[in-house]
Amino acid sequence: MGLYPLPLAALAWTPAQLAESLYVNTSIAGARVGTKEGVSPPGAGSLDGAAKPPQARVSAAAMGAQGRSPVAVSPLLVNNTKSAATAPLVNVVLSVGTTGETGSFSLSKNENLLLPEVDIVSSFSSSSSSSISLPLEGRYLLQEAARKWLPQHRVCSCFWWLARGAADVGVAYSSVAERARYLRLMVCGSVWACPVCAARITEFRASEVRSALAALTGRGGSAGFATFTVSHAHEDALETVLGGFLAAFRAMTSWRGYKSLRVAYGVLGYVRVLEVTYGRNGWHVHVHVLYCFDQIHSQQTLSEFEDKLYPLWLVAARKQGLTMSRQYGLQVKLAYGTVEEYLSKFGHGPRWDIAREMTRGHVKRGRSLAGLKHLTPWELLALAQMGDLRAGSLFAHFVSRFDGKAQLYWSPGLRASLLPAVAEVSDQDVAGLAESDEREVGAIDRRVWESVKRDGGRARVLQLVKDAGGDWSGVAAYLDDVVRRFPPFVPRDLSAMAPALRAGLDQLHADQAERNRWRGPLLAGGFGV
Repeated sequence: MGLYPLPLAALAWTPAQLAESLYVNTSIAGARVGTKEGVSPPGAGSLDGAAKPPQARVSAAAMGAQGRSPVAVSPLLVNNTKSAATAPLVNVVLSVGTTGETGSFSLSKNENLLLPEVDIVSSFSSSSSSSISLPLEGRYLLQEAARKWLPQHRVCSCFWWLARGAADVGVAYSSVAERARYLRLMVCGSVWACPVCAARITEFRASEVRSALAALTGRGGSAGFATFTVSHAHEDALETVLGGFLAAFRAMTSWRGYKSLRVAYGVLGYVRVLEVTYGRNGWHVHVHVLYCFDQIHSQQTLSEFEDKLYPLWLVAARKQGLTMSRQYGLQVKLAYGTVEEYLSKFGHGPRWDIAREMTRGHVKRGRSLAGLKHLTPWELLALAQMGDLRAGSLFAHFVSRFDGKAQLYWSPGLRASLLPAVAEVSDQDVAGLAESDEREVGAIDRRVWESVKRDGGRARVLQLVKDAGGDWSGVAAYLDDVVRRFPPFVPRDLSAMAPALRAGLDQLHADQAERNRWRGPLLAGGFGV
């Protein structure tokens, strides 16, 4: 990812002139913004109506031929004047897709005005469907950013290197799930560090929670959605807040008063999900707990349950040096109706059901990207990909503290009670889990795979297979093109050099033996005067 320069004269441009100077290149992930002076990638969309300030729209005809989504660019000048000296700031507002999601970037007056690319930011735009996963290309772009910031993490090998003994990379397609995936590649299975694996894992966990809720309501039970939080400040270290929070929750659930409360309200168990965001007040660690009751409770009953549970949570937190407010420390809401009607607690973006809210907390979009409020880890990673070094450091710090911890935890006995016929599957296995109707539609030679990686085309291969319903012809054409642009590495024949190499190795061994012959007596003092 790079930065495209704007000339200093842009400070005095009118909105129409700025719009005319911009191009928008849309992709599966979203929009890229640059200038005519910058390097324009192939297939860049054209702007229609650039003379109609303040909004210029991408040509629908130019983008429709490539199956791309509409993107609108709204350039605004804070001080709309023709004098560069009196126009200190340029704001560029992006409206991505059809949902009206926007993000703005300010360009200060200096010698080289820089306009960042925003293809990853647009990947967080809300979808009108019930799916909340990041767009395919957006996930792979974020994974590449994670590889840069976590060089020692297993995410660096995920869907990048071939598995041991593999000669090629397979591509499988499921017509039922309408999903394509890679075969014979290494998989990290990290729900915290890898956006590609996290999308798959959290979707699978959501289906488990959904099935459990269906079983619960089928036997006449109900569920309550609780959120536990603590107060935090910008100077609080993540490890301190996280360690204290989890210790307080474990202590609370072991107390006699808590166990008595469970019996009084018929609590069968709970599902706990760990979540964190970053905002102006630092790291905000909290958990969502789905309490499963053996009977149907009203909201009034759950409010009484909350009032009795809060003192226990307050005391447990204080023993760990944490504080909270009564308003936000604990909230228990009724999860009612069918599973599909369970709504998220705040309702930002799509209307998620309770199962998705429980398992995809750190995948969802934060409150405001432009305002830097409650950024999720993936939004921190997106900012890091755009050049924000502090956001990258925060993401790496987050992974170092959360890696190895369970995102979703079932209280003992609950899962076996609600899902007796469903075997437990680890995150690592879920990330590589095959669909029931999956079939392999093609394979990529390992040397051609290196060309695909150099082109950044890992997501494109899967998208081509998905769009074609499992047909391989589009991928074959793409592979021919990428091999021409990025010729695979062909190892040289070193057989003629074998004798010289062998002679050199023999000489090295002889020299080492001679050194060893002299080193023993020297260390023993045999050559002393």
